[in-house]
Amino acid sequence: MTDISQPSVVLIGRPNTGKSTLFNALVERKKAITSEVAGTTRNVVSASCSWQSKEFTLIDTGGLQTKSVDKIEEDVQKQVEVAMKQADVIVLLADIRTGPTALEIDIAKMLQKSDKPIILAINKADSDRWNETQSDFMKLGLGEPLLVSAIKGRGTGDLLDAICEHLAATEKDENGSIRPQVKIGVFGKPNVGKSSIVNAILEEEKVIVSDIPGTTRDATDIAIKGKRHDFVLVDTAGLRRRTKIKDKIDRYSNIASHKTIKEIDIALFVIDANEELSKQDMQIASEIAESKKGLVILINKWDLILEEGKDELEEDIIAKLVRFYRFRLPFLSWATMLFTSATSGKNIKRIIGTARKVYQERQRIVDQESLDAWLEKTVAKYPPPSFRQKKRPEITEIRQVGKNPPYFLITAKGKQPIKRPYLKYLEKELRREFGFEGTSLTIDIRQ
Repeated sequence: MTDISQPSVVLIGRPNTGKSTLFNALVERKKAITSEVAGTTRNVVSASCSWQSKEFTLIDTGGLQTKSVDKIEEDVQKQVEVAMKQADVIVLLADIRTGPTALEIDIAKMLQKSDKPIILAINKADSDRWNETQSDFMKLGLGEPLLVSAIKGRGTGDLLDAICEHLAATEKDENGSIRPQVKIGVFGKPNVGKSSIVNAILEEEKVIVSDIPGTTRDATDIAIKGKRHDFVLVDTAGLRRRTKIKDKIDRYSNIASHKTIKEIDIALFVIDANEELSKQDMQIASEIAESKKGLVILINKWDLILEEGKDELEEDIIAKLVRFYRFRLPFLSWATMLFTSATSGKNIKRIIGTARKVYQERQRIVDQESLDAWLEKTVAKYPPPSFRQKKRPEITEIRQVGKNPPYFLITAKGKQPIKRPYLKYLEKELRREFGFEGTSLTIDIRQ
């Protein structure tokens, strides 16, 4: 018997990707029937599963198909849809030996409209020789896939870790609604005021501070309960340059901070307004940009700047500094910027609210009709350039294939490649039309 009070995780995918074999491997007993014949699983099968003290119900489903051949298969599809609606986490299982299929592209489009956490797992990766094929599945727009082998048990621990991480981030409120848990990391070089910012946020938010179990890094995780979202605020050790790492404790803290960048949703990048941007600031900024996270830049110690510029209007000082930081950090032109002071409380109340807005921008999905209209007018305004008097490339389609961060795939034809400056133009116009303030975008091209 399975406990209906437990969170649930559903395995979905097209027929014969090994869902039932993976199900049996994860629950550590043979409950689902497995066979080389596609479509063997006709009924939804469930069992309790435990990993790292986390209990959940794992659900195995029949193979998804775009067209049902008979009444039984039609019923299977309905069962899968019900299981997906009831599940807290969805695992899409694909087969690495076939590569991403047209059916899986259709399934991925459907999943992108869901507000449920999605894990993309690629089965039958029995050896390291399949590692290079992993990137082929990025086109599904569901994030970085996990390689597993249900038969050999390879990667199943990583998959269970990912499931438990998502379950921790989808606790339900008293009404049974999922409350997304947004992880916010505070970054910056040592002594720019990160901990002062965190302490000021906690005082303004009037939260109950509690230790989050399972934290093994040298960073403080603090839970904040909001109206619609729950937040985890991570106060990291200051990121140091390699040449300034003097001992093992510093080295460990630095590794922990770099690891945190990969795990968070939103980065708060703290800069000391009284100091010139250093190489270390630029290095941190570059690492955050490469991580494709949401970003709020906090220009801290604002009260000291105002003291120095008593003869100028505050609005003029802000405008001048915004131009300066946009010029010095052109690769972060999309980032949201706040001028803060932990001492005076300037804009402290706005930090969590701004991070919430950035998180919402990362979830934004643009409907296809709006994208088509945008593409037509954008290309008409400035078509892809041609080189050496050859025929210019032609963009035929743009689709959004992912979110968090928003991910767009452009289809083009022609022998001339579409180069990076034109992709930058498209990104600028996308932001102008649809927003996406505070979040990175990914634009790939298929030509």
